Amino acid sequence: MQRWQHIMKLIAVAVLFGAGIVLQAQEEAGLERVVTLSFPNTRSEMVPGFDVKAVDVWADGDVAAVSSGPLVHLVDLNNMDEPAFHTIELGQGNESWDVKLKGNFLYVGLQNSANGDPLVIYDVSDIANPVEIGRFQTDEFAGTHNLFVVDQVVFLVSLRTGLRDGEEMVPPERSNRLWMVDVSDPTNPKSLGPVLDTNTGEAITRNHDLTVIGNRAYIAAWVNGIYILDFENLDDPQNLTYETIAHHKYDPVPDSRSRNAGTFPNPATHNLWPSEDGTVLWSTDEVVGEAVRVFDISNLEDIRLIDAYRLDVRAMPHNVFVQGDFAYVAHYVDGLRVLQLTNEGIVEVARHDTIENNPRGNPFRGAFGIFPLEHHVLISDTFNGLLIFEKQGVLNQ
Repeated sequence: MQRWQHIMKLIAVAVLFGAGIVLQAQEEAGLERVVTLSFPNTRSEMVPGFDVKAVDVWADGDVAAVSSGPLVHLVDLNNMDEPAFHTIELGQGNESWDVKLKGNFLYVGLQNSANGDPLVIYDVSDIANPVEIGRFQTDEFAGTHNLFVVDQVVFLVSLRTGLRDGEEMVPPERSNRLWMVDVSDPTNPKSLGPVLDTNTGEAITRNHDLTVIGNRAYIAAWVNGIYILDFENLDDPQNLTYETIAHHKYDPVPDSRSRNAGTFPNPATHNLWPSEDGTVLWSTDEVVGEAVRVFDISNLEDIRLIDAYRLDVRAMPHNVFVQGDFAYVAHYVDGLRVLQLTNEGIVEVARHDTIENNPRGNPFRGAFGIFPLEHHVLISDTFNGLLIFEKQGVLNQ
């Protein structure tokens, strides 16, 4: 009973937040910018006019990888004050928006590929001399928007699905499927097929991103909402099994309005990240005027909204990454926001506006990717490059 009283209290707070009441921290409280790596400006071939210095970021050990269209930058994090970086040129006609590092391997999802290969794998044991060692080839799709690597499996969110005989356009049931690739031999990646909803036997579609913690995958399926799947044998892909354990759709936050209404259905689940104990799930919705949400997932048969954090009818969240008690959010033109779920609801405990004057002309610019480390936070920012912050105060306790 006490637990439900607590949840109902938080839901009541959420209504106030939806009405525009947001607890905010002082600018830069808890964060100090250490350095900015201003990479060369690149132009997206897939999105005309989208010039960027950095797209997404991922780190493993003392190395970070930053995607930047036709370039991928490998950053040595051993010296945070003066980090050195080395650049991979993907070649003409190739463009990456998402990369992952795992051990000595770099996995590059090609959103645009000259050869139609949606995944390239590099040996980066020597980051000054990365070596391409493998490519995933398929006739099913020609591009990857997002990817995630777990054990010996790479999950790819597919783009540009191939047409079949008699088709003039890709049917909804094959749109943006989530693909599995066996990389136990990184020189010869093999398809494991699309991820299915085991409750219906149909492929999960409209995927945008996913996070896999342990054996559990949290899939952000855009207008199809949230899917949660349990996997087994991710370290033995040929014996991989999984089952769908939850599917949840939700409504817009109160008073949420989008100037893109009709173009971007509202809401649109963009990315997800669970709390470390797996009882709470944070989500972002990549729609102007939408929110960062937090759900109670302790009972997968009764997923409930706890609270919603919405900055402004003009603002748009992008990616969330949960570490410890804090949810780190790359919030496009509103920069870096650090949130915490308390008894009073979602509280903003730290922030840094990475772009001066918060221009609203293009809401898809600014803080794009985020990766918290033990004592630092990495932000890939389309205007600035890679920003490295040192945690202070409550974030570094």
